[in-house]
Amino acid sequence: MTIKPKEPFKNKIIFILYHFLLRITFFSMRVFNPYLPLKWQRYQKERRHPHLVWKKAPHSNQRRIWFHAASGEVEYIKPLLKLWKSQYPEDLLFLTYFSTSALDLIPRISELDGWAPLPVDLPKPCQIFIETLNPYLFIIARTDLWPTLLKTLHNTPKVLVASTWSEGSKKTQGLGRFMSQWCLPYLNEVCVVSQEDRTWIQNHISKAPEIHVTGDPRFDQVQTRLELQRPLPLNLRDWIASSQRKVFIAGSTWEEDEEALFDSFTSISPSQSQWIIVPHESHPVHLQKIKAKLHLLQIPFLLWSEEKNKPLSSSCSLLIFDEKGWLAELYQLADIAFIGGSFKRQVHSVMEALGCGLPVIVGPYYKNNREAIEFSQLSYQTNPFVMVVAEKHQGLQHYIHLISCWDNNHLQEMKRQIQEAFIKRCGATAQTFQELQKYLD
Repeated sequence: MTIKPKEPFKNKIIFILYHFLLRITFFSMRVFNPYLPLKWQRYQKERRHPHLVWKKAPHSNQRRIWFHAASGEVEYIKPLLKLWKSQYPEDLLFLTYFSTSALDLIPRISELDGWAPLPVDLPKPCQIFIETLNPYLFIIARTDLWPTLLKTLHNTPKVLVASTWSEGSKKTQGLGRFMSQWCLPYLNEVCVVSQEDRTWIQNHISKAPEIHVTGDPRFDQVQTRLELQRPLPLNLRDWIASSQRKVFIAGSTWEEDEEALFDSFTSISPSQSQWIIVPHESHPVHLQKIKAKLHLLQIPFLLWSEEKNKPLSSSCSLLIFDEKGWLAELYQLADIAFIGGSFKRQVHSVMEALGCGLPVIVGPYYKNNREAIEFSQLSYQTNPFVMVVAEKHQGLQHYIHLISCWDNNHLQEMKRQIQEAFIKRCGATAQTFQELQKYLD
């Protein structure tokens, strides 16, 4: 029988204040529910009548492994779920989430046996949920630590995986730092991405749990995704093959990115490069804005949804690809990638492009992305693997002209080295899984 650790008096006072504030917050949300955004109304509704969703009725003797991801963090544990199910097919893999937006991803994960919203971080809801689920092991993806839940799970091993602790992030400063210092000692182990993350915890957490550097499982996820690529439409492949120009792809672009790109196109000869632009938003209103801007600048273009069933004109060097779900395959057609969001507020993931060996261009807003920072510090000769545009227009034009002039041998060697650096970072899933297995004995 595990003895519940004695809680320090200071922690007891903090918990009393914390629970009081939470109750006030949820009471206020309930009163003003009709005036709140829809996602918060949905959040409250889910937790008012919480229930566990099972794909099929579980057996009482099956081991239940509880994973938690706030929302998009589920991407960090997809490879782990797959490996776990292959090694322990009888285990029940259960996932909780904080944000309702996670439900867009969760039902499509075949390895999951069940899911539910995370209970409100108050003693009674947490206790009821834990007694109902009866987990053998609790695994948290990257972040989203809740003190009452962790304290209540005192008999269950608790491990944080794929964790990053960069100085300056939300969880290492201000209130976030306080919550981290409060929650981390309740964990049994933290699996971090790099030595830098390990050092931060050791320097700032007085009673730090066991820490191991296991890497980032998303590299494995991206590698698997790229290996399972679908064949691209023949007319698109023919359009690329019809030209000897370098192929640029702009992935997940926003209006701010497109403005910078289109202005740069006015100074580029069509003979220099061939472009595929994949907007993050492909609804009619946004596409109409794109078309109007290109017409105003007198830049010829093809729109995929209008041309997909016929040969694409080789005389046109710009294709707007307005169909979702093909970005990973499209990266494999290209020579260079520009990643969207980097002229707006924060860059989208650079990992799929790097996994294809592509040199990447980003705008000034890229420091939210650890891989963009890391690969910007790696280079072939004097050319960084991730090139950062400091000035909105002139800087982007400079890089486009520079890359267009690279000879093919230079580009191919750079692509080879980028892919090699990417593959070196794979394998985190197996290392993390090995750490977790010791709690199964």
